[in-house]
Amino acid sequence: MELLSSMDEQDNQYDGANQETLDAEIADLRESMKQKVVEFEKLEGGDGSKAKAFQLKAMN
Repeated sequence: MELLSSMDEQDNQYDGANQETLDAEIADLRESMKQKVVEFEKLEGGDGSKAKAFQLKAMN
């Protein structure tokens, strides 16, 4: 039981620096995906609606 409670305490610890790093990486991935979707839609002759969805998500 002691081992489990020790593991729970470690899982519940918050590390703000790690969270900021994760947030930055997620933002970079989202931006990269948006750029790829825009490129893909240009190749496919799309109406830009998929790229607009990424812009709306970024506003939230």
